Amino acid sequence: MISVHLTDNDSVDAFRICYFMLLAILASLSAQAWGFFVGATLPTKLAVFLGPILAVMFSVFGFCTRYIDITPLFRWMWHLSYFRAGFHGALNAIYGMDRPFLECPDSVMYCHFRSPKVFLKYMMISDVHMSDCILLMAIVIGVMHLLTVVTLWRKLNKR
Repeated sequence: MISVHLTDNDSVDAFRICYFMLLAILASLSAQAWGFFVGATLPTKLAVFLGPILAVMFSVFGFCTRYIDITPLFRWMWHLSYFRAGFHGALNAIYGMDRPFLECPDSVMYCHFRSPKVFLKYMMISDVHMSDCILLMAIVIGVMHLLTVVTLWRKLNKR
């Protein structure tokens, strides 16, 4: 991730890189915690099938769709989606926090996304707070690991 950040002619800002890496690591740990829980609660054949389906639903109803476009039945997934928190936080780490204007090539007549604020507004994440994203993913990690431990403890004590 750092190599991509350095090769796209971005300014090197250690604060942004650290935030981006933190959010990427938390998103990975959240996905791993969900995987542990699904694997511990369901039979193997069912877990292999339902785990990816659950991940796709969190992706679609968390990040790929605007909140107002989501069916009310699935809006709870938007609030609990670690995908949304990770992606919104990562985009804010890259384009938020009062980032200066981006460079535009001289050969281009019009650069719509030269302003990072315009890009964040276009993506409808201009009002996302980084602390909320980090807190959500930390809670997901803690709760899912706790549920996994409780599930495994109950399964082992039944024997």
